[in-house]
Amino acid sequence: MKKIVTITLMSTLTVAGALYAQEKYVIPAEAEKAQVAAEEGLSGVEAAEKAVSSTSTTTTRSTETTTTEATTTETVTTEEEVAAAEQTTQGEGVMYNDGKMNYANSFTKFKLEAADSLSNVAYIEYRIDNSPFQTYLEPFNIAAEGLHNIVYRSVDHAGNYEAENVFPVIIDNTAPVVSLVTNEKTEVRDGVSMVPQQSEVRIQAIDRLSGVKKIEYSLNGAGYKDYTGEAIAVSAEEQYVLKYKAMDNLGNQTEERTLLVEGDGTAPVVAIRPSQKTVNVDGKEYARRDTVFVVEAADKKSGVKNIFVKIDGEENFSVYSSPINFSEEGEHTIESKAVDSVGNESETVKVTFVTDDNPPKSVIQAITNEK
Repeated sequence: MKKIVTITLMSTLTVAGALYAQEKYVIPAEAEKAQVAAEEGLSGVEAAEKAVSSTSTTTTRSTETTTTEATTTETVTTEEEVAAAEQTTQGEGVMYNDGKMNYANSFTKFKLEAADSLSNVAYIEYRIDNSPFQTYLEPFNIAAEGLHNIVYRSVDHAGNYEAENVFPVIIDNTAPVVSLVTNEKTEVRDGVSMVPQQSEVRIQAIDRLSGVKKIEYSLNGAGYKDYTGEAIAVSAEEQYVLKYKAMDNLGNQTEERTLLVEGDGTAPVVAIRPSQKTVNVDGKEYARRDTVFVVEAADKKSGVKNIFVKIDGEENFSVYSSPINFSEEGEHTIESKAVDSVGNESETVKVTFVTDDNPPKSVIQAITNEK
């Protein structure tokens, strides 16, 4: 007796980069080999999941200002964008093999066939993972994502059971998670990602199952093109419109999303203002003891992050927190500078004045006609 069982995938298959329509795979009878392949595939899935958890960070966008520190792995992906990435290919069964593991989506159906040269095939039975065997009646699909083993065998009319065959397959319905990384500080203001002038933006995508097939992007209204890892330079103080998307090896594709990036190469403007007017006498500024000095800074793009001050020649700057008052008479100096949210630093502004709270002394002298 000779029995042959084949499993047919009811879809257009992508295997090692080539397309095959209604291709039949003859599954080797050695279940142990298939199980080894399945375990290797599972370890690959676990590694990818670890990569996702270790590199995917998110920054929530809102109308409020939020700041993230500069790192080479900082993302500007929002939580909404990550949710939008989990889109599935609707209706079309697809399969992919990377040379080690089979991948399919939940629309892919699996068909079992058997042949016997003597008493003929009585029936085929199969099970998925550890479920009980059931009689095969029609092509079936697998809904749940992740690694599965299809175990199947045929039985002839003489009661001979074929050795179990194992077909490992990873079901993948989820599009990649795609995000942007910058090499500088990023400040999100009203939906616009502010970055320093001459910054670089890169696109990254991670797919925990079948892997990323391609990333595409469009810059400032140009047509989409494949992204190959190159840096997208923000070289001018203008707004850049970056559209991007990614697809995995099963055709699961993220929705198109748009990021507005604006270069900020302008430092804040700093001013030191006295609470009451100072007086210039012979080239020196004089202020009363009760004069309070307020330090202000303004930045029209990414916004002021910190103001720093240095008083009376101190060695280091400290963060400005409240108005400054001098109780001691004599000459004083206030130096100040500011840094915006993407790191642009202003020039140092300095004021020098004399605190004068010592009133003049008057004398009276009588003028008479005496000589």
